[in-house]
Amino acid sequence: MLAEMTEKLEFGGLAKNESIEIDAGQARFDLHLNAFPTEAGLEFILTYNRGLFQQSTITAMLETFAELVRVSVGNPELTISELVEKAVRFEQENALARKRGHSQQQAQQLRSVRRRAAVNESR
Repeated sequence: MLAEMTEKLEFGGLAKNESIEIDAGQARFDLHLNAFPTEAGLEFILTYNRGLFQQSTITAMLETFAELVRVSVGNPELTISELVEKAVRFEQENALARKRGHSQQQAQQLRSVRRRAAVNESR
């Protein structure tokens, strides 16, 4: 029960003219990230166990990874601890944004239910 997710990310100047062998057989790990250079830039393939991870979790991981790479490329002088701080802040901001979006969706659903209830009462 493995799933593959390909996320196309471009990181100017990072791709080298080296190839990385990818074993197309069964995954050996519950979470496995492969990266290889293409003409368009680096391409990442993430293979994961769907029994252990939800797709939303994998998407969040990839978003954080992409942000870390962007920050690292843009600020090569940053220390690991500074990158960790930025990753934590990025994840917190994303969690708040998802929570706000979820709250707004729930509020919209509640208004819709109230409208239907008001219509049914007036009949």
